Amino acid sequence: MDEQAAQHNDRLQMERELESIFQDLEDGLIPTFEQIDTLRFHCGLKVYPRTVLKDVFKDFGTIFGATK
Repeated sequence: MDEQAAQHNDRLQMERELESIFQDLEDGLIPTFEQIDTLRFHCGLKVYPRTVLKDVFKDFGTIFGATK
């Protein structure tokens, strides 16, 4: 019974996370990388790792580059 309760709690948590993500999408908000990863995971798709350097280059482009 303990295993079933844990699975039930996991399912409820997943439903809450997905409800929150879809509510944000319906409100016109752009999903965060974490939300995208959550959607990909729950759909059975591969979750791609994010690198720290990607953020560094994005910041560099914002400060010095064309996205300024």
